[in-house]
Amino acid sequence: MNFKKHIFSKTSQKERKQNIASSKDREKGDHTVSIHISRYKIVYEPMKDEYSKLVPSEIEDEISDELYDLTKKNPRKAIERLNQLKKQYPAYPRIYNYLTASYSVLGDSKKLNEIIEENYRKTPEYLFAKINYAEICLHRGEVDKIPIIFDNKFDLKLLYPHRDEFHITEAVSFFGLIGRYYLAIGDLEQARRVLKMLKRIAPDREATQILKNKLREKRNELRG
Repeated sequence: MNFKKHIFSKTSQKERKQNIASSKDREKGDHTVSIHISRYKIVYEPMKDEYSKLVPSEIEDEISDELYDLTKKNPRKAIERLNQLKKQYPAYPRIYNYLTASYSVLGDSKKLNEIIEENYRKTPEYLFAKINYAEICLHRGEVDKIPIIFDNKFDLKLLYPHRDEFHITEAVSFFGLIGRYYLAIGDLEQARRVLKMLKRIAPDREATQILKNKLREKRNELRG
């Protein structure tokens, strides 16, 4: 599993714009999903969130800039600093997010799962804590847990009705996971709808390509 895509990433000049995303109504068996069409802005510029107030601005900048790069170039060094920050600011969920990315680079699945589960226990309302924990469940084949994680709300606006904007990494990570969940329960129609949305807002992103390939594999499997 690659969890690096679930951290706020830097954006290219091409992506410095805004789009509108919407979701469809539907129910699938016992899996209640989005119950109305919702509209919100997808933002490509860096965003502040409600957790920003939990740390000094200089710490947030360090995490977003220096540690973002360090998770890829020297994940062990990143982990050392992130664990220091975790002791100082245990309620700040993005620290766990970057630890997740670092352990993913190192291929340490045991520590990765421990951090993901700890983050979900501490801040279950945090979107990336939900997504990363749902990734574990999907990987383990525990698909019945995914609707519970998202409170049967497979739409960003339903999950966070107080918000009108979501960062592109939030949208791509969320819908990439939801699309693969639909494939896991055999709902190819919904998976195609999710893929169509992802192609519109982020055609070149890894999550879009993964869902596209997995949907193709599933079709070939059913034909074969």
